[in-house]
Amino acid sequence: MPREGISARGRRLLVEGRLNVLKVDREAIRATCKGESGTVHQLSWTSAADWFCSCPARSRCAHLVALMLVTIEPGGTWTSAADVISRHEDPFEGVAQ
Repeated sequence: MPREGISARGRRLLVEGRLNVLKVDREAIRATCKGESGTVHQLSWTSAADWFCSCPARSRCAHLVALMLVTIEPGGTWTSAADVISRHEDPFEGVAQ
């Protein structure tokens, strides 16, 4: 069986309900994400510090992919908190299960 890629793992974390977005505004994004081992990782973005995850990955991780999927519009445009909230009415819409 092929190994699951980072993007696929990030989508799966969303489907499994492991991402908890705590704050989204123009200055910062904060969230937590429960990893495969059950460890809860701290995630964030700020304009000064860019993207951050407390997991041991040295580059982009599945936790950040999950957060980016709900905070960045296709094409790379940052979205507003209102857009993020409205999209969470049905978080599984369009996601293959």
